[in-house]
Amino acid sequence: MLKNLYIRNFVIIEQVNIEFDSGFNVITGETGAGKSILINALEILIGNRLDKKAIGAFADSAMVEGSFYIDSSETKQFLLDNGYPPEEDLIIISRKWGRNGNSENRLNGRIVTATIIKKIMNHIIDIHGQNQNQMLLKKDNYYNLLDDYQRERTQPLLEQIKSLLAEIHHYEEELNNISVDKSEIDRELDIINYQLDEIDELNLEEIDETAIDTEYDRLSRMETVKENLAHIHEKLSGFDPMGNILDQLNTLSQNLSTISDFDSVLKESSDELEEVHIVLEEISNNISRFHDNLYYNEERQFELESIFSVLTKLKRKYGADIEKILEFKEELEKRKTVLLNVDENRKILQKKLDQITQKAYTLGKDLSIIRQEIAKIIERKVTNNLKDLNMLNAEFSIQIEKQDELHYNGLDKVDFLLKTNKGQDFNSLSKIASGGEVSRIMLGFKEVFAEADPTETLIFDEIDAGISGRTAQIVGEKLVDLANKFQVISISHLPQIASLADRHILIEKKDIEEKTISNLYIIEEEERTEEIARLIGGVDITNITRMQAEEMLEQAISMKKERKV
Repeated sequence: MLKNLYIRNFVIIEQVNIEFDSGFNVITGETGAGKSILINALEILIGNRLDKKAIGAFADSAMVEGSFYIDSSETKQFLLDNGYPPEEDLIIISRKWGRNGNSENRLNGRIVTATIIKKIMNHIIDIHGQNQNQMLLKKDNYYNLLDDYQRERTQPLLEQIKSLLAEIHHYEEELNNISVDKSEIDRELDIINYQLDEIDELNLEEIDETAIDTEYDRLSRMETVKENLAHIHEKLSGFDPMGNILDQLNTLSQNLSTISDFDSVLKESSDELEEVHIVLEEISNNISRFHDNLYYNEERQFELESIFSVLTKLKRKYGADIEKILEFKEELEKRKTVLLNVDENRKILQKKLDQITQKAYTLGKDLSIIRQEIAKIIERKVTNNLKDLNMLNAEFSIQIEKQDELHYNGLDKVDFLLKTNKGQDFNSLSKIASGGEVSRIMLGFKEVFAEADPTETLIFDEIDAGISGRTAQIVGEKLVDLANKFQVISISHLPQIASLADRHILIEKKDIEEKTISNLYIIEEEERTEEIARLIGGVDITNITRMQAEEMLEQAISMKKERKV
C-alpha cells in the first residue's frame, strides 16, 4: 500500500508530503484545485513518461517519491525474483527530472530504468481513470482476468499447453526439414559427402595447431640458423691468413703472460684473458657440434605447408577454428543420418507430433470446460454487483467460443459482453458505454476480480462522475467494501462518497504573491465537516449544510461498522 507521497515542484505543487491510510482514502477539492495534477504525479510514480512541461516554476527540477508497504506474499516474491527485495516490507520509488533533460529513477536508492519501475508498480498500484484505457476494456486482458480468478486450476493447464506447443513447433520444424523428394535428398547428400571429404583431408582430431606452428617456424628458420652458426664458427676458429679470433686471442694471452710477473694487476689480467680464451674455445666447439647435428627436413616443411593450406581453406568454409569445424562436421553427419533414414524418421516424427498434438488439444478442451465453470460464477457475481450499483437491468455474460486452432491461451476465444437496458442485445464490453456508467461497470467488475488480484492499492479517478443521489451512496458503499481488502484512494466530488472515507485529504489552490500554488493536507473534525458541507451545498455553506454534513459523517461511521469484515 501507498504509505507516503512526496511531490516537489510539480506543475503548481511547490512541495507536499502526505501520508495515506491503509483503508479508504478520499481526495476532494474545488474544480481546478489540482486533483488531476495529483493523478498525473501518481502516474509518473508507476513509470509513465516524464514531461519537462510538468516541472513547476519553483525550481529547475521536479520530483515524485512514494513509499510503499508490501503486504502481499505474491508481490514480495515477485520483487525478490526480480532482484529488488523489500527492506522491512518497504520499497521507495523516486523519480527526479530536470529542464536540462537529465532524469533519475531510483528503487530503494538503486538506480533503475523506467521500464523496471513500470514492471514492478504494475503489481502494486492499479489506477482507474475516467479517460484512460481501462484493463477491463481491452480484449487482450480477458484471458488473464478469467484464468486468474481460479489460477490454481487454470495455470497448470496453461503451462502444459505452452510447453506442448513448443514441442509441436519443434517437431513441425523437424518434419519440414526432412519433407523433401528423392532428388533433393540425393543432391543434399552429394553436397554433404563432398563437405565431409574436404574436412577429412586432415585428421583434425590429431592436429595440435600450436605444436605445428612451432615446428614450422623452426624448420623455416633452419637455413638461416645454419648459415649464421657456420659464419660464427669460421670467425672464431676457422682458417684466416690474418689469424682467427682464437689464434689472435691465444697470441695476446701469451704476450700478457710473459710480463704478468711485473705486477699483480697484470697477473690477474693474464689469468682472466686465459679464461676468456678457454670460454670462447668451448663456445666454438659447441657451435660446431650443434651445426653438424642440425638436420633440415625439407620434406616435412612441405608437409606442414600443405597442412596449413588445407586448414586455412577449411576455416574459411566451415569454421573459425578446428573446434568449430569439427562441430560443423558433426552436424553434417547427423543430417546425413537423417537423410539416409528419412522415411523411417518421418514416420517416427509424425507419430510423436500426433501424440503431442492430441495431448495438447485434450488439455485445451479441459481448460475450456474449467473456463465455462468459472465464467458462470463471474457472470452471476458481476451481474449482482451491477444491480447493487443501481444498474437494475444490467446483465453480464462471458462468451467463450471454441477455435479450431490451438494457441497459447488454449482453444478459446474470450469476450466480455454486457447489456445495460431491457430490450438491448449483448455488446462487447470493449465497445460499451461512457461516463458514469463506465465508472460503475468498472467498480462492479473490480470487486469481483479483486479476489484474484495481488495489487494492494486501487486508485479511482472520479469514479463517481455522472452519478448522484442513491447511486452515489451505493458506489461509496462498494468502495468501503473494497477498502476492507485493499487500500483505496479515490478522487471524488460527491459528499456521499467523501463522508465514507477513513482518511480525508483536501487539495486546494491559493494565489501567493505572483504564483498559484496547490497544497494537500489531511482534514479532520470541523475542517472535514466544512468540506462535506461545501460538497453538499457548493460555495455558500450554511448551518443547514453543516448539519447535513455532520449527519452524513455520523451515518458513515455506523454504516462502516456494519460492513466491516
